[in-house]
Amino acid sequence: MYICLSEHATQHPLRFRFLVLPCLAMCFGIAVGFFLPCSADPQTAHPDPADVDSGKVLPLDLKPGCWQVRIEARSWVAPVPQEMTPEEIAQFEKTMPPEQLDEFKSVLKELHQGRLKIGNGIGADGQKIPGVPAGGQQMACTSAPFAVNGVEVYGSKTQSCQRSIETSGGVLSMNVFCPGSDGKPQLLLDYRRISDNYFVGTRVGIYQAWPTVMSFAGKWMSEPAIHTPLSPPPTDLDARVPTGPVQVATVDGYRVVAMAEGKQIIAAVAMKMLKAQSARMLKDYGPDPWNQFQQVYLHWSVANEAMGMMLGIQEPWKSQLAAAGLRNVTPQVFRHSNGMWLNPFAESNGNVDADTVKLEDARERILWEAYFSSAKTDAEKQEMLRLGEEKYRVTLVDADFFKSPASP
Repeated sequence: MYICLSEHATQHPLRFRFLVLPCLAMCFGIAVGFFLPCSADPQTAHPDPADVDSGKVLPLDLKPGCWQVRIEARSWVAPVPQEMTPEEIAQFEKTMPPEQLDEFKSVLKELHQGRLKIGNGIGADGQKIPGVPAGGQQMACTSAPFAVNGVEVYGSKTQSCQRSIETSGGVLSMNVFCPGSDGKPQLLLDYRRISDNYFVGTRVGIYQAWPTVMSFAGKWMSEPAIHTPLSPPPTDLDARVPTGPVQVATVDGYRVVAMAEGKQIIAAVAMKMLKAQSARMLKDYGPDPWNQFQQVYLHWSVANEAMGMMLGIQEPWKSQLAAAGLRNVTPQVFRHSNGMWLNPFAESNGNVDADTVKLEDARERILWEAYFSSAKTDAEKQEMLRLGEEKYRVTLVDADFFKSPASP
């Protein structure tokens, strides 16, 4: 649904490849952007492996909804460490710079000990807890978060592996060590269910022939359907309350942030509405996002009303619209029809291309002039404007969304 991923690589032969989307499928086990009806049962004390394999039981008992997931997946373009002899390891280490040598030795140690290090991150309550990596992140809505990981721990395929599953202080810790036929490590898992809305893990194994180390953290952020703001608002993986149009829409696109004409305006739509305006228009509206949005909604609505009055097929506006490159006068970014916003997540990160911004700018400017052309005097125009502002008045629902990015 919302994707914001980063990739990194080193210049050394011990090179990292970031396998973001394949690894997401491997560790998260979902279809990004879709909420699937959940028919599985929650965790039982000792779930049957067959029930876990089939999806009948979700052993991690995590909260369905929209999750912020941060992933760092690295694979070495090098021999698999556990398949190398001590002599080969010593020779290979001679080619590494110091920082990569330290990391390589750390992985070797983890492989041999059968226990992984997760590291430290910041939890939902601002306290230090394990598990937040520094890799790319995205939002995903699912009825079965981290289902694949639950199968790796409780399913039938790891029943013969060495497993440690324990609960302490409400945190469920799961460690799995699966040796290969020769007794060497083939899979190492270190997962922790902090709560029903927070899950972290590290996985070492072979993926597409590469030895891969993947760390990830997931946090529940919102319901997967249109909803009013939650109180208190959820914090993200960095223990921050998202504020401003971009941050809120990125982690909670279904949140209602404003109302107008009985319409619930969700964060994803409001952000695109703002991003569909030219820099010139936003400058005219001032720096405050709330003031900007009220003007943006007014101009968008007046243009739509002018379209309904068939002014776009009358001269001189018909020629002006054609000269601006508009083949029709419908909104260029999104539409509202039959009580619904059509395709509100068409742009995964809310960005609108420059050509579309230019077209929407021209559409609203020309139809605005067409709408007020019936006014014979400036006083009549001011009265029409007053009535339009009253008709298309926007009511604030979520102040966090309309905070300036520079606001505390």
